[in-house]
Amino acid sequence: MRAVVALVVVVMLAGCGGFVGSDQQSPSTDPADLALLPGLSGAEVTNSSLLAAQHDELSGKAYRMEWKQTATDGSGSVLSYENGTSIVAAGGNPARERIVRRGPTATASNVNRTDYWSDDELSVVRESGAGSVRYAEVTDEGVSPDPPFPLERAYDAVDTVIVRPRTSEPYVLEGHTDHLGRYENVSFRLTLSADGYLTAATLEGETLYSAIYRADEVSVELTYTLRQLSVFESGPTEPTWIETARTEIGNQSAG
Repeated sequence: MRAVVALVVVVMLAGCGGFVGSDQQSPSTDPADLALLPGLSGAEVTNSSLLAAQHDELSGKAYRMEWKQTATDGSGSVLSYENGTSIVAAGGNPARERIVRRGPTATASNVNRTDYWSDDELSVVRESGAGSVRYAEVTDEGVSPDPPFPLERAYDAVDTVIVRPRTSEPYVLEGHTDHLGRYENVSFRLTLSADGYLTAATLEGETLYSAIYRADEVSVELTYTLRQLSVFESGPTEPTWIETARTEIGNQSAG
């Protein structure tokens, strides 16, 4: 089944001016007073790998990211909701992630929660739903600040580059591609900070969607935010359930 997707991604980092277009200064294509990012010229992406590497630098720093997703059918009826939050310390440890899924309405009783915690001693997942809770020790794969699409592939498909000197988000990249991750026929707009981090993106496309509640074509709207934590902000705090998790996992090992 093929579904039309309306996907909105907004990424914010410390020091950014906010959403795309929030900066009131007039865009300019003259990069004369701006040191361009590696892999980027004033008119095109010259090396997508070099440019994507600028965003990858965030993986060694503390950050917080959030996302929300709503799936609707052709009549506008909501099929499912999902929201998540990740807080990661510098170097990726400790890391905490929480994902909540529910449907077909925001007040539905079929709510499933997945909590992840990783520190120097333990990496554990807590899953709850339908009145039960389960703990499991996992191989620590970490939490990534990557957007929900392959960034380098998006850079490969950029058609237009706009440089806006003297703004907090000086680069705007636009393009279209037949395939981007699990999306097809994608049009997108990306905004980068002066340091090369992805600060905002808007994508529209199509995807195959497995509808849980009815076999209809569905639309998906996703918002995604990412902010680098300053040195004065704390990383993730240990969840209240972690002692129970340690006890449960210890009992599983002993059994």
